[in-house]
Amino acid sequence: MRVLIDARVSMGGIERNIQALLPFLEKALPEGDLAVFGRSWPPAASISTGMTGPRKRGFLRSALGHIKRIVVDRMALPRAAARSGAEIVHLPVGFASRGIRVPIVAHVHDLWLMDGFKAKKPGMMKYYERAAALAALNRAARLIVPTDAVARQIAERFEFAAERVRVIYGPLVEFPAPAPLPGGLGDRLADGFFLSVGTVEPRKNLEGLIDAHRIACKRCGLPLVVAGGYGWRQETFVQRAAESAGRVVWLGFVDDATLAGLYARATALVQLSLDEGFSYPVSEAMGFGVPMALSDIEAHREVARDLALYAPPTDVEAAADRMTTVAGWSTETRARHAERAHARLDEIRYRGRAELYLDVYRECLE
Repeated sequence: MRVLIDARVSMGGIERNIQALLPFLEKALPEGDLAVFGRSWPPAASISTGMTGPRKRGFLRSALGHIKRIVVDRMALPRAAARSGAEIVHLPVGFASRGIRVPIVAHVHDLWLMDGFKAKKPGMMKYYERAAALAALNRAARLIVPTDAVARQIAERFEFAAERVRVIYGPLVEFPAPAPLPGGLGDRLADGFFLSVGTVEPRKNLEGLIDAHRIACKRCGLPLVVAGGYGWRQETFVQRAAESAGRVVWLGFVDDATLAGLYARATALVQLSLDEGFSYPVSEAMGFGVPMALSDIEAHREVARDLALYAPPTDVEAAADRMTTVAGWSTETRARHAERAHARLDEIRYRGRAELYLDVYRECLE
């Protein structure tokens, strides 16, 4: 069962999924049956998947980048599939080109490309990417989604695709030992901090998070640390973080050892996203037993269940209340939470085990 996976570098949860999926499949498939397109494998070093601040690209450079993306989708990937002798092509993200002559397995991480279309990166590529996502819904032999919530959304809006959907929770990376916090932050954050993780983009609702934190900080005095590369349309967040006199610290992209250090030291994880398909930070925080204050959206409820306190993502007063509450948990309450979180994480890992991917591939071949 020869499988080609399109592993081109992406951002955010999609990149996290690829990083975890490659070693999963390498262990699960017979030796030599995994072909990787778009990156060196095994990796030589950590891959940075986000800018450290807003950056404008010239029109010509952007246009050439877009043309290259389309050419790779439509021509290079199908040729690689043919040359590799692949029987299955797995697309964590990409265009389901008609040039691919074998069954396609496509990930649909969420429907934000449709629901949050106006919030995506400006330019023509978002129209192309939306068309690509619809092509995958139409053409893929199987669609892998990360939660039951996304499966329900597809069934409600794309009935023709519902029978091809298979739910497999996101595979989780194995973290290295926690590293010291960068830039002398260890001393500044010794008394604790709120942590938020993810690509800096409109869906993460980071301005709402700053508003909620301003209220919570007056009550408990804890700063907010945001870890994640810059995506798009978040210049206001960057400016507000810079003008916060140290109350909000944006680290940009961090490697896994640093991220492990942040999880291990955080007082609480706070994610006020407007929409998610799975949310890797939530499941990763469970592994470190971190208390959580989350936006009340389907994916968060499904993954975290009763392990978090929830607030509507746009209700900053309610979010501040939840943040203050989890920040004040006793040592005993935090220990009980960590024990329950580890048990829930075992369930998540079971629903994301590698054998489920092999089952999907066999369905396609049969």
